[in-house]
Amino acid sequence: MITKEIQIDFSDVNQDILLFCAFRYALGRRTYVVGTLVDIIKSNWEHMPKTRREMFKKEIREAIKMDMCGSKYDIEEWEIILKLED
Repeated sequence: MITKEIQIDFSDVNQDILLFCAFRYALGRRTYVVGTLVDIIKSNWEHMPKTRREMFKKEIREAIKMDMCGSKYDIEEWEIILKLED
C-alpha cells in the first residue's frame, strides 16, 4: 500500500498516543488500515524512541503467538515491522 508519508512528532504526546492507539486498534483486525499503519511506522522508525519501537515489536510478536493478528496477509504486513533494525 502506498501512503503519503506522515511524520510523527514523538515529543508531542498526543501524536505518539494517537499512533499507538491506531496501532492497537488495527493489530487484531482484518483491515486495510494495517498496511497504512505499517507504512507510517516504517517512515517514522528512525526517529522513534527505542522504547516505542520495542513496544510495537513486543505487541506484534504476542499477537502473532496468540493467533490474534488478523489474516495471514495482515501478519505478513506486521512482520515487516519485526524485520526493521533497532
